[in-house]
Amino acid sequence: MTSGALQDRPFVGIAYMLAAFVTVAIGDSLAKLLITDLPIAQFLLLRSTAVLLLLMPFFLRQGGLVVFHTRRLDLHVWRCVLNGISLVLFFIALRQLELATLFAIGFVGPLFMTAISVPLLGEKVGIHRWAAIAVGFAGALVIIRPGADGFQAVALLAVASTCLWSTSMVIVRKLSATDGDATLLAYINTSLLLMGVVGAPFVWQPVTAGQLGFIFCLAVTLVIGQWLMLRAFRSAPVGVVAPFQYSGIVWAAMIGWWVWGEFPEINVWIGAAILIASGLYVMWRERVRAREARATR
Repeated sequence: MTSGALQDRPFVGIAYMLAAFVTVAIGDSLAKLLITDLPIAQFLLLRSTAVLLLLMPFFLRQGGLVVFHTRRLDLHVWRCVLNGISLVLFFIALRQLELATLFAIGFVGPLFMTAISVPLLGEKVGIHRWAAIAVGFAGALVIIRPGADGFQAVALLAVASTCLWSTSMVIVRKLSATDGDATLLAYINTSLLLMGVVGAPFVWQPVTAGQLGFIFCLAVTLVIGQWLMLRAFRSAPVGVVAPFQYSGIVWAAMIGWWVWGEFPEINVWIGAAILIASGLYVMWRERVRAREARATR
């Protein structure tokens, strides 16, 4: 987990993102098992404590409290606030939605990242990619089905969670220019721990040994997943690596079917296909734009 300048190695970034979402699917399935029985604040406290304990040797090697040194405290605060709210909304949705459906709604993320990278990162997005973003959000509506008999209002919380998380990930790209992985990991996990500390005493309930075991396994997947995602965003632009989170739906569908006997309805697959096509088109336009830029040099 080393720091360094931003790089332009798209294939390395893509490999990191693919690996990250294998761990994300496993971690989300463990969280779904735990959040059913534990209050969200207590779960956040236990989860964050386990993650920070696993990260502690790394932080100590980096100089202990030195990892909190940053020149962009404002961006860290914004990232922590956005990520914290996103996570609470995600856990509420996770209790009620199928795992694969939640993942499919999450496919709004790469498109939203592309859109938000314009004001936050100064990246240029042309008419082709704006059109792909519009089509992608139409795909999200196919999944959510507003006005339909099967509509679940909690799906809107999942959309809001995804948009907030996407914004926080774009901030990660900006912070990666000045701060190392240790600083990024220290701020986000400490902020989640503090959220749990504030809320957990009011809702605390006994924890079983089995739940503690699941929490430890979840913490391992979170540490690995966070590191892989940070490396992905450090290795390549947001628009290149973000679409490859789509691979997570395959793992989510398999785990959901195996553990809960869930299988998404046809509208979820159709909407996911629209979102994936939109995201891949955005990636293709990124490559075209890069080739054109090289040709004009």
